[in-house]
Amino acid sequence: NQFFDSAQFLTFNVDIKYTTDTIFGKYESDRELANYVLNGKSIYYRMGEMEYMQNDSFAITAYNSEKTLIVTKQNVQQASTLFPLKEFSDSALNYFFTSYDVTISDSDDVRVIKFKSDSLNVPFKEFAIYYEPSRFTLAKIEMTFLQAPNSENLPDSNMIAPALINKHISMEFSGYRFIENTDMFKDDQYIYFDRRRKEYSAAGKYEGY
Repeated sequence: NQFFDSAQFLTFNVDIKYTTDTIFGKYESDRELANYVLNGKSIYYRMGEMEYMQNDSFAITAYNSEKTLIVTKQNVQQASTLFPLKEFSDSALNYFFTSYDVTISDSDDVRVIKFKSDSLNVPFKEFAIYYEPSRFTLAKIEMTFLQAPNSENLPDSNMIAPALINKHISMEFSGYRFIENTDMFKDDQYIYFDRRRKEYSAAGKYEGY
C-alpha cells in the first residue's frame, strides 16, 4: 500500500482475469487490460474504453465509447485504494484474521503470502499476494470468493442449482517503469472553461463529448 501511495512518475500494466466454476456446462469469464500512472495524489488509468484522471483540482472520467466526460472534485484519496489489497488488509484482516490460515513462501525473487479459510462468513475464501520483497512491488493478487451463480447460467428445469459457487479474480502487475511526460494530468487535455458561457467544455481529443 505504501509503495503505491508514495509512487512518483510510476507507470505499470495490470492484466485482470475473472472466472467462475462451471455450472450445468456454463461459466463466466472475462478479461480486462489496464494501464496505470501514479504520481503522488495524481492518478491516471485506462481500462478498456474508460479513462480516469485525477489531479489536485478534478477527477475526470472519460467513457470513450459513449463520448461522455464526467468531471467531479478529486475523489480517490490514496492510490492504494484502487486495488483490493488495501480493502483486504483494512477490513477482512481486521475482522476475520483468526479465520484464516496464513502461509508465506519464497521462489524466484517473489514472496507469496496466502490466506485461506473454510469459513462461510469471510469475504474471501482465499487471498494471495505475490510481491518482490526488496521493493514491495506487486507481481500478482489472486482472490477467490463465494457468490450466487448468475441466473443466466441456470437451466430451465427443476434441477437444484448450488447456492454458492467459487468466483476467482487475478490481477497480474507488470512493466513497472518511470516516465517523464505527465501531460495526462493537465486539465486542458480534457476540458477548458468557456468564460463567455461560464461553463466547462470538452477539449482536445475529447472535443464533442
